[in-house]
Amino acid sequence: MKTRPARANGLADSASLQHIATLIEAGGQVTLGHVHPVPCAAVASQGRRMLAGLVRRDGETLVDLLLRLDTALDHALHENAITNEISAQLKLQR
Repeated sequence: MKTRPARANGLADSASLQHIATLIEAGGQVTLGHVHPVPCAAVASQGRRMLAGLVRRDGETLVDLLLRLDTALDHALHENAITNEISAQLKLQR
């Protein structure tokens, strides 16, 4: 079982979001918000390539969503494993 990154006072430790920081420094982007029909999602991409697309879970804080996104980016960047919960959510709604 993987451990969650360290948190202090309910906020993510800046070092725990290292993959998001690396992506942004390399010209990538992270988008948070509504992705129809998903009410809240976090998407990380570089150019036209989506590296991770996560759906916010019931009761999940935005900080926890960002921590999950950072973990998904780690898998995308080091294992070439793309996480796409948004497509999975769309298939469930059909």
